[in-house]
Amino acid sequence: MPDAHELLISDITEMGPGYCVLGIEPAPGGRWRTVRPMPQSAYAWREFPHRRGDYIRVELTPRQTDPPHLEGHVTSRLVATNRAATEEELVACLRQAELAASLIGLFGTPASAQPLRGRRRVGVSLCGQPIGVRLRPAGCSV
Repeated sequence: MPDAHELLISDITEMGPGYCVLGIEPAPGGRWRTVRPMPQSAYAWREFPHRRGDYIRVELTPRQTDPPHLEGHVTSRLVATNRAATEEELVACLRQAELAASLIGLFGTPASAQPLRGRRRVGVSLCGQPIGVRLRPAGCSV
């Protein structure tokens, strides 16, 4: 049975012919946790009328999956709330999301930025162009 949640949309990324969406929701201890609302019959939304910073109400059903993809939930319904966070408010929430002492603690499995060599690959694009990403422990200078 789906559970009702309110998500703050943090990321919308092109994925094939659609959009991969991530949101965050409050978690115990003043933290936030990542949730990926997914359509019932696909991995990406063909249309997604919401924007980064929008709050939406969703009904979520957890998917049976293995680490590192534990954030994905089948979504039977998306409802606009007509509320939005400022970029500063969203960033403050993101700073309290998904904190861990190690990559295994963060992803639940060994992580790698090397394609086909690890169980987790980090890929990021900006305006459709791939960009490099470096993972570093919290508290380290760049």
